[in-house]
Amino acid sequence: MSDTDEFSIIPLEHKHTAQIERWPSRHSAASALLKTPVITAGPSPDNYGWVAVNGDEVLAVATVRLNQERVGYLNCIVKPSSKRKGLTNSLIAHILNQAPVKDIVHLHAAVEPANTAARQALKEHGFTMVGNDQNGYLEYARHKHY
Repeated sequence: MSDTDEFSIIPLEHKHTAQIERWPSRHSAASALLKTPVITAGPSPDNYGWVAVNGDEVLAVATVRLNQERVGYLNCIVKPSSKRKGLTNSLIAHILNQAPVKDIVHLHAAVEPANTAARQALKEHGFTMVGNDQNGYLEYARHKHY
């Protein structure tokens, strides 16, 4: 594995999805740092994605999906062998400064109750717990204040 101390965050492209799909336990709840995203490569008016990479190796992926009411949903997963390296914190900080996300009034994220690292990362970036979603995940929200 590459040293994850050095990585870049770039837009998600189709070439990245093949690597992500090969990650061990990709669909396991234990492998998702936040909640497993629906991976859609390339930006669209309602979906945005970024990856943390070291060279050509994808270490983490994050997406923001907007619903019809323009509420954003942040999802992030880290490659199992790259966890506990601060990737989620870096991805969230990067994403919150991106033009398509900066103006989202309501941004939500869901996290497994036992995932204290993800919960802490969300809190550090202004998210507060607002309840549970239909799957039993803790739901966090970040509301833009004017």
